[in-house]
Amino acid sequence: MTETQNHPQVKIPSFKDKLLNGGSATSEEDGDITLGKDDVSFEVNDGIPSITFSSQVLSVLDKKMGFSVVIKLLGRKISYRQLRMQLQLIWRPLRLFQLNDVDDECFLVKFSNEEDFQRILTTDPWVIYGHYLTVQPWTPSFKPQEHVINHVIGWVRLPGLPARYYHKSIIRSIGGVFSNVLKVDYNTDFGDRRKFARLAVSIDLTKPLISKIKVDGKIIYVEYESLPMICFQGGRYGHTEERCPERLVMQDGAAQLQRQPEVAPPPPFDARAKSKYGSWMKVPPRYKKRYERSGLKRGGFCVM
Repeated sequence: MTETQNHPQVKIPSFKDKLLNGGSATSEEDGDITLGKDDVSFEVNDGIPSITFSSQVLSVLDKKMGFSVVIKLLGRKISYRQLRMQLQLIWRPLRLFQLNDVDDECFLVKFSNEEDFQRILTTDPWVIYGHYLTVQPWTPSFKPQEHVINHVIGWVRLPGLPARYYHKSIIRSIGGVFSNVLKVDYNTDFGDRRKFARLAVSIDLTKPLISKIKVDGKIIYVEYESLPMICFQGGRYGHTEERCPERLVMQDGAAQLQRQPEVAPPPPFDARAKSKYGSWMKVPPRYKKRYERSGLKRGGFCVM
């Protein structure tokens, strides 16, 4: 005969009990957060239920986002699957990372280690399908709808720079006309690759691009990599000459566009001096692809 034992009934905690279990907010080993009774409050404002978390909770949440970045592909849409595959190829992370599609073509990446986090932030510029991948640290104030890219770390070339200037300190000084120089191409640093200097600089997308510079009186025409939409009318990134607002005219109360070739053929060399902007500013795609196959698009062969 089997003896029946009476076991005490176990009370299953409600959602509210789980939230208000006493103590203060702490982070558990499984990644969840234990909330205390003073860590969350509920109220109704103008008929809208409102939940407010304590500063301790917000501090724990922010700490968990410490190795997170916001990324966006400049000038091109990309699917989640394509982006994840490309990130694995160009980043080659030491450990796994989480990729989340947040909104407005922005993605959130959470790294599990500081080494990957720091390397991805400091090894700009990253290029996917010929477009720059912008990488910025996540902040609590981040809102996808208000995320505006005003600056990008990009490659510029200075073809025709005389060989006498091919010294690291000299090239960095010349690059100062763009702003801070982050990198100088390792090979062109010594003037032994295709006769142009290549620098990674911070490009201000809110202003007209620098199309040419003078070095000791000599005109040097500036080329930009991976910026497919450059307006040759106003020198700005983000639209072509065909869609330039400066060419917009009003006829019969309706906006009409003066049709111009989207990409005009390069003018003769001597004619460039008369043009403020022109197609020379864009690196030819065929040339760019050959250069990217060398591996330099990842920035791995550059010196800081």
